[in-house]
Amino acid sequence: SATELLFHRPGSASEPEKYHFTQTFGPGVENADLFEDTTAPLVRDLFQGRDGLLFAYGITNAGKTFTIQGTKEDPGMVPRALA
Repeated sequence: SATELLFHRPGSASEPEKYHFTQTFGPGVENADLFEDTTAPLVRDLFQGRDGLLFAYGITNAGKTFTIQGTKEDPGMVPRALA
């Protein structure tokens, strides 16, 4: 489901900035579920001749490397995409 985030700048009388997300994931999401919802469709599109981009963004120590690379026991997005 879509999520909208409103950002109010402290001390500003202007309207809040709006950020829209088509999907969000909580801190307990498993790499397998995240892969199926985000990366698997990109891989399928690549085989159909379409472009795709997998991008991890966040603050330091947020889990970007784990999400992309994973571990031997719980592979991340790239190892799953190449399997």
